[in-house]
Amino acid sequence: MKTLLFLLLLSTAVFADNFEGEISAIDPKTPTVTLAAKDKLRTYRVRADTEIKLNGVKAKFTDLAAGMMAKVGSGDPGVATRIEANGTPDPAGAPGTDANANFERRLVGTKWIWLGHHFAFEAGGKVSGDRTFTWKAVKPNVISYMTVDGYHGTVTFERGLTKATVEELTPDGKKASPSLTRDKP
Repeated sequence: MKTLLFLLLLSTAVFADNFEGEISAIDPKTPTVTLAAKDKLRTYRVRADTEIKLNGVKAKFTDLAAGMMAKVGSGDPGVATRIEANGTPDPAGAPGTDANANFERRLVGTKWIWLGHHFAFEAGGKVSGDRTFTWKAVKPNVISYMTVDGYHGTVTFERGLTKATVEELTPDGKKASPSLTRDKP
């Protein structure tokens, strides 16, 4: 019995994780929060019992926004047990701003090639073509996305919308960095 208890405590300690970075995406439907720092991107599920503070004050998940700096504590892989966010979102990068809407209007209807697959961005966060995923503008020139098979991440587009860099996490948590190129019209 003592051995089982020791192994249980050891396995819990192994999964403890802290990650700091900028909130690059928030998905209220799942709900998840994605943080980006240097060349790392991590997405965490947020539960009803996740402790959330904004500028040191108790807050709700809906108070968080892209552009804020945050530290996420996790006791289980991919699950936030605590989020400590600071600042206010960049008004030009916050979801729902005019800058995001302008970027989204420019992106809708463009055609792309991703790992040999051809697709086009559609309004309402959908795509048509060889790839199937949903997307959302999180700040100008950046979208977050989720594929039907669990791949997710962010895509950062060059201002001219000719190339893009992908920061992707596979369903098993491995990082990939495929790129997108603009398809011929």
